[in-house]
Amino acid sequence: MQVSHILGDKVAHVVSVTQKDTLGDVAQTFRDNKVGFAIVQNNGDEIVGTISERDIIRHLADKGAKAVSAAVEKAMTASFVSCQPNDTLQKVMSIMTLQRTRHLVVMDNKEIQGIISIGDVVKSRLDESILDEESLRDYIAGTGYT
Repeated sequence: MQVSHILGDKVAHVVSVTQKDTLGDVAQTFRDNKVGFAIVQNNGDEIVGTISERDIIRHLADKGAKAVSAAVEKAMTASFVSCQPNDTLQKVMSIMTLQRTRHLVVMDNKEIQGIISIGDVVKSRLDESILDEESLRDYIAGTGYT
């Protein structure tokens, strides 16, 4: 299975914030959009990094309560990890494991196609496993042929 198939099953909404937004604003954005990850853009809409719940927690642990009013640029990850729509699920799992990340930005010719999370990967693998199991049951029972 390819990343493009996973994106096809998702809502194509990519959450973004600016590097000048506060971490408190980002936390509210995460809550409102039911996400834990966003693209960080500068005022010219150029991607300058990403921000995740983990980034916010780390900054909060370092700076205490005043971290809530800190700018995103103080806690964001400047170098983000990406994949392409034609990448396989196995490649994505490898990237996530090696880079120790739970989210990948899906890019096609420097254009954002979407975000894929570890939850999306697990759901996709589970769906594949269920389909395989059903196919095996049909094969053993001698049914499911056309």
